[in-house]
Order: sequence, then C-alpha cells, then structure tokens
Amino acid sequence: MKKEIFKKFIMILGIALLINSAVSYIMISKALFSNTKESMRYTLEILDNSLDYEGNLEEQIQGFEERITNKNARFTIITTTGEVCADNTVDNAGIMANHSDREEFKEALATGSGTCKRYSKTLGIYMFYMAIRSSNGEYLLRVALPSTGIADYVAMLMPALFVSLLVSIVISMILAERISRSIASPLKEISDKMKLLHKPGEVVEFGHYQYDEMNVIAETTEHMTQEVNEYVKKLEHERTVRQEFFSNVSHELKTPITSIRGFAELLKGGMVPDEEKKEEFLERILKETNHMTNLINDILMISRLETREAEVTMSDVSMPGVLKDIVEEIRPMADKNEVEISYNSMPVIYHANLQQMQELLSNLLTNAVKYNKPRGRVHVSIDQVRDEIVIEVYDTGIGIPEESIPRVFERFYRVDKGRSRNTGGTGLGLSIVKHIVEYYNGRIRIDSKINIGTTITVYLPVVQQA
Repeated sequence: MKKEIFKKFIMILGIALLINSAVSYIMISKALFSNTKESMRYTLEILDNSLDYEGNLEEQIQGFEERITNKNARFTIITTTGEVCADNTVDNAGIMANHSDREEFKEALATGSGTCKRYSKTLGIYMFYMAIRSSNGEYLLRVALPSTGIADYVAMLMPALFVSLLVSIVISMILAERISRSIASPLKEISDKMKLLHKPGEVVEFGHYQYDEMNVIAETTEHMTQEVNEYVKKLEHERTVRQEFFSNVSHELKTPITSIRGFAELLKGGMVPDEEKKEEFLERILKETNHMTNLINDILMISRLETREAEVTMSDVSMPGVLKDIVEEIRPMADKNEVEISYNSMPVIYHANLQQMQELLSNLLTNAVKYNKPRGRVHVSIDQVRDEIVIEVYDTGIGIPEESIPRVFERFYRVDKGRSRNTGGTGLGLSIVKHIVEYYNGRIRIDSKINIGTTITVYLPVVQQA
C-alpha cells in the first residue's frame, strides 16, 4: 500500500509540475513577445525621429540595425499605397512587391500600428513584423525580427526550469515517502490490531494519529470492538440463560411427570383398593397435570413476548374493568389464605392487548396473595401521571431479601423455594410481568422489607415507542 501511495503521489506531482512548466513557458513567451513588441515600437520611433524624409531614404536606412545593436533587424519604409521605398536588407527596394496586402501594413494604416508573424519568402525564415505610421503621415515604418529570437530567450530559461523541476521532484519524492509512510503506518497498525478481534474479550486501543481521518477510523474500530465484545458477552449470557432455562424446564416438568407416573402405576397395579385413596390420587394427578399445563402456557407466553413474532391484537382496554375482573378471580384464593384485597383505579383507558394486561395484573396480584401472611392485606391502584400509566401493588407479606430483588424477574427464580412449590407456582410469574412491561417499553420498581411487605410499581408509557 505504501508503494502504491508513493507512486500515485509522484505521478500526480509530476503531472502538476509538467502543467506548471507548460503554463510557465506560455506565460514567459507571452511576456517576452510583449516586451519585444514594445522594443520594436521604441526602435521604430527612434528610426522615425532620425530620418530626413526629404533626403535619400535608402542611404539613411542602411546600417541602422548596427546603430541599435541588433544585426538581425530588418527595416522597411513603405508608402501609404504599399510601395517599398527602402529596405536595409536589399540594395534595390524598387524591385520588391507591393506591401499593401500585408496584415501589419493594413492594421498600421487603419490604427497607426500593426503586428504580424509569418514566413518571409525574402529571407526564408519566420519573422515578427511591426509597422507604425511615420510622424509626417506619408510613410509606414516597419521592423522585422526573426521569431527564433524569442525562442532563444525561452531556451535560455530552460536550464533553470529543468533544474527547478529536478529539485522539485527530488524534494517531492522525499515528502511523498514521508507522507505515504505516515498514512500507511497507522493503517497497518489498525489492521494488525483488527486481527486480534478473533480473541474473545480482546481490548483494542489506538493512539492519536497525525490525520483526523485516521483518528476517525481508529475511534470507529475501537467502538466496533467494544460492540463486538458486548455482543459476544450478550450471546454468552443468552446461551447461559437458555441452558439454565432448559435445565429448569426439564426439572420443573420432571417432578410432576414423575409424580403422575407414580400415582398412575399404583392405580393400574390395583395397589390402592381404598376408593377414597383412589380419589385422592386422581386429584393429585389432576393437580400435577394442571401445574404442567400452566407451566407450558407460561413458557409459551414468555417465548411470544421475547420474539414478538406472534400477532398481537391491540385495542382500548378499560383498566378499571380488567382490575375488577382479576380481583374477583383471585378473591377465592385470597379468602383461603386469609388475605384482604382492596383496590381503586382512575377511569384509565390504555391502548394495549387485553390478554397481556390481564396476565400482568393477575401475576402481580397472585404473587402478592401467595407470599402474604394470614390476615394480611393487598392493595392495588391504577393511576395516570402525565404520560404514564402507574400500576402499584402493595402487600403486607413476607418481603424479599435485598440481595434477591435484582433476580426476582429471572425465570424459575424463587426466593422461598419450598413455599413456592407448595403454592403451586411455576416460578415464571414475575418473568412474564417483566416481559410484558418491556413489550410496552415500560419499567418496574420494587420496594421491599423482610416481614413488612413489598410494593411493586409498574410504569407504562401512554404513547409506546416504535
């Protein structure tokens, strides 16, 4: 890469120098031509002032080129009709052709001065011509110089131009090598460190580079590395959670299946002759079957909430009506556990899925009743505070240890494992609550003290985020 950058840099620089040299050549040529024209005009004015137009013009013009120190200069005196009166390069000007068709003649006749460059048949070379009207207005004075004269001036400058070009190329090569190294080195460093990304948890850090663009690449790479590491950690965490989940599901299903199988084998083998015992065993089988059904239903609900693949029907849900139905559904269990339930709700209408709202309230109230104390209380309130629906469930139950609060929403996590199994819980209630709240971009807060009680507050945004 470094060689490619170096080559491209030299190529671009070489083209730029060639273009600069060409432009310089053109500008110098124009400047020299402009100076030459001024010099030619000045020379013609000297000639005009030195001539005696009443005398012999041919004798006066001979040798004039030597007096102005330019032996290559050709001077011609022409009448206004185009006839040549005198020329310092020929002895008999009368034999020369009429010059009225010459461009410099016509221009000078019209404007007072004229210039032209063309091939001279008389001298056999290209010449620059300039003509002006004489001071008495009866003649046109013309001077001609070989065009190679200007080329000679430019040629004199070529060695200096070549040396400057050579020095520029050498300096440019040195600078190009440094610039290409300054670009390639950071990229190589970034590339080498990128190769370390296959190592899990590898931290990639870069220094500060000379170019802002390199710093942007470095910062982007660092950010990508952090995201990759976080993503890998997330995948590892999800894999661990899934392994634990499958292990827990297997354990949770194994217990009721074992129990059902045991009772069924006893009944089939005729080892339970007592009808009352048979009825008890059948009740136990039915209870374990219901437990398995609830467990599977809870697992399916969590799966649907996590993937969001299932189509969810949304409608305007009357939260007071849902709360009343759930309280009435749970009241028999509360009466059995000697727990008093009270509730109040503002007339809140929430755009949501009815079943999800029922599951949310049912799981919160069921937990509050199950983990309460005899003659305990449960109070539920629903309110709307600004742009949030606030659901608060308060109980006077056994409470949650502070170290367990961060984990109560994990699947199958039980604070009191023995009591949870006796109450018939699946260990997924609060996990379902968490997934429903996250589905609506809400949040949950838990305040609890051992043997005093627990308050769970759910905040649901009125306008869900897309």
